[in-house]
Amino acid sequence: MYAVKKISFEFYANGSLKGFPLLEHLRFDRMPELVEWSQPEEYRAFPSLCDVQFKNCPKLTDEAFSSCLQTLIRLSSLEISCCHRLISLPSASVLHHLTTLKELDIILCENLASLGGIHALTSLEKLELMDCPKLLASMIIGEDNYDRGFLPASLASLEIIRCGLTDASLSSCLQNLTSLSTLEIACCQITTLPSKQVMRHLTALKQLRFVSCLALTSLGGLSNLSSLKVLDFFQCHRLLESANTTEKTVRLFYPLRSSH
Repeated sequence: MYAVKKISFEFYANGSLKGFPLLEHLRFDRMPELVEWSQPEEYRAFPSLCDVQFKNCPKLTDEAFSSCLQTLIRLSSLEISCCHRLISLPSASVLHHLTTLKELDIILCENLASLGGIHALTSLEKLELMDCPKLLASMIIGEDNYDRGFLPASLASLEIIRCGLTDASLSSCLQNLTSLSTLEIACCQITTLPSKQVMRHLTALKQLRFVSCLALTSLGGLSNLSSLKVLDFFQCHRLLESANTTEKTVRLFYPLRSSH
């Protein structure tokens, strides 16, 4: 499969014969030349597919990836890893067809700079973003999206590791995530947690973990997390040294940290 450049109609259909009608799991791995994916708009390829992985497809384009997803209406799990040519996830007009997608993992896509229309994934429950350094470096939510939020309100678990996260983009990501119960942030340069205006919407958040956020010095609106049960700061040394973190505040949240 190393030399495959294009996946076209002939791959999954031949005349009246439609291939793989019952296939549920599919992985594309180590396909360094894969550039194009094409299929007729009226044809629904892989009608039973629920789990797809794209790994080590460094030449896969935004257009090809979008074409692949358009007809996968039963998809529940999607992983994208080491696809270095991807710049953006598909638009909302493509993603809104994925009404059953619950889990999305995006790992080591070094040029990915936009999550596209990710807010259209209305059933998404788990999102992992790892080692995509351009992804959240400059993302700020627009005024027209403020009430709706940038990420799907259905999210229950969010993990962001080494994705260029800033104070502004963290606030944008958390806007109106009323179903979020678990949040982990690691290896980023944020200096403060979001304000109380952002935190007060996280009414379901029970577990919050920060790892190796070396610039973090302020707890922001943390006290507004009324449902929080587990709070963990690991290797966030400046936070406890900061003048903004008073002895009273440390005592207040220490029992939460100990419950981990």
